[in-house]
Amino acid sequence: MPVTVGPYGQSQPSCFDRIKMGFMMGFAVGMAAGALFGTFSCLRIGMRGRELMGGVGKTMMQSGGTFGTFMAIDAQQQLRTAPPQLTGQQRTDNLGEFLKPVLSTLNYASEVYLHFHPLKTQTEGNI
Repeated sequence: MPVTVGPYGQSQPSCFDRIKMGFMMGFAVGMAAGALFGTFSCLRIGMRGRELMGGVGKTMMQSGGTFGTFMAIDAQQQLRTAPPQLTGQQRTDNLGEFLKPVLSTLNYASEVYLHFHPLKTQTEGNI
């Protein structure tokens, strides 16, 4: 897929940049989760002081590395399966094709409802 250049000279990020960004976001989330889980697990087994800091740090690095790796893989997979860019009119056309079955079902349901529950006319009057 060719890289497009915007009106101010900016371009889309490269494949490596997207993978790197996915890894960094996953690493940050994994570090936060590792801090929570590591703190609770280390306190539960009775660690204190320097031992606690080492255990929490180790858990944070393990969680960050693991989650970052999977997020990088996911970012790469999204690049390979990304749909082509659509214009606004194409998106509207696709939405219309998507909604046709829904609208036809609603139309049929309203016809059935009106068949069994006819609307009252003005001459019948209100009770």
